[in-house]
Amino acid sequence: QARMTRKRAVIAMLAIPLALALTNLLLSDSMQLARLLPAIPFSYTLPAIGLVLSSICALLLMIGKTRIARHAILICLVFSTIELASKVTLLVLNIARYGGDTGGIRLLADSVLLWIYNMNLFAMIYWTLDSALWTPTGKRERRHFFFPQQLSSMPGYESWEPNLFAYIYLAFTVSTTYGPTDMPAASAGARLLVMLQALIALILLTVTIARAVSILG
Repeated sequence: QARMTRKRAVIAMLAIPLALALTNLLLSDSMQLARLLPAIPFSYTLPAIGLVLSSICALLLMIGKTRIARHAILICLVFSTIELASKVTLLVLNIARYGGDTGGIRLLADSVLLWIYNMNLFAMIYWTLDSALWTPTGKRERRHFFFPQQLSSMPGYESWEPNLFAYIYLAFTVSTTYGPTDMPAASAGARLLVMLQALIALILLTVTIARAVSILG
């Protein structure tokens, strides 16, 4: 069971950063940080660094170096969060650049892709912070989030532990409802992360997508 869990974690360690990198590459040229801020080409360097680092972390997981892998991926996630916040800020500040016949479509595409990036990034952050996979014993005594299976007795879920999909679901609910719904954030750090993710999702859904719809209209 432990070997299967670690194997799935290795797959996730490769799949999520790959999804983040592809989302970055799909963003239209008008949104690229390399074009708006040539001195800080985050749009190309960070995805490449993330993919290399995730491959290294996957290898560390395979040989049982979970603590080193966790610290390394958290560092990469911090820089990815800074990149995301910078892109959203630039999108709002340069929203007037989206003009012409295709401006609304490009703005809508950029907003949706950033929304997806936001969800996937924070799912990875929640999983890396909270999952019992990253502990030497495979059990976490102090949690950042609590799921319904952990808060009440459910037949068949006595030894249940949240997997990556559980944290993707958590991130999805935060991005759509601006809160963790039935999965409360227990620690102060978790609450701050939920607030940041919800704020980014709120900006993307209410400001940029509304503007894109008005341009198309």
